[in-house]
Order: sequence, then structure tokens, then C-alpha cells
Amino acid sequence: MLITEESESMEWTGIPVLALVKQNIPVKIQITPPNVDVTVTGRAQALEQLKSFIPRVFVDCTDLDPSVTYDLPVSIHLPTDIDASADAKPAFVHIVIEQPKLSIKSSID
Repeated sequence: MLITEESESMEWTGIPVLALVKQNIPVKIQITPPNVDVTVTGRAQALEQLKSFIPRVFVDCTDLDPSVTYDLPVSIHLPTDIDASADAKPAFVHIVIEQPKLSIKSSID
């Protein structure tokens, strides 16, 4: 005999996608689309714990080459003690990295 619990889901719309970057390295990252919709699926008891929670969505840009554009999967952060799965729509975002232009100032009298 197989006993299964019915899954339920919760949805959040328009969650901003954050970029993970190396510290102290100035870059400008363009993420398209900038927001995604998140669906979390799990048992009702697990989802009850998420009622006041807003998922964090990010894309890892730490080791990317600024001369290339990327289509990368988003990752969704949920509390570690929640037994649930999460999906984002869209699941991939387009990344363009721009390094700031260095300005050289001269002081000529």
C-alpha cells in the first residue's frame, strides 16, 4: 500500500533576480527579465511556514567573462528546514556584464 500526501503550491509574482558577484570588483549587471515568478510546491504543513516569507532569487555571476553574454539558470533560496521544491518562470535569465570605464584625470597647471 502506498500512502501519499497531496501537494499544494504557493506563488509569488515579480520577484527581483539578484546577481551574485565577487566583492570589491565594480561591475554593472543587466538581467533580463529583471523579475521572475516563483512557485513553491510541498505539503500544506511546509507551505504554512512560508506565509510571511518572500523567496530570494539569484543568478551566480561571480566568474563570468564581461566580453560574453549569458543565459543562466536562476536559483531560488528557501529556508533550509522547509521540505518543498521551487521553480521560477522563466527558469533562465539573460546576463550582460559591463565593467565600468576607468577615467584617468590629469592635473595640468
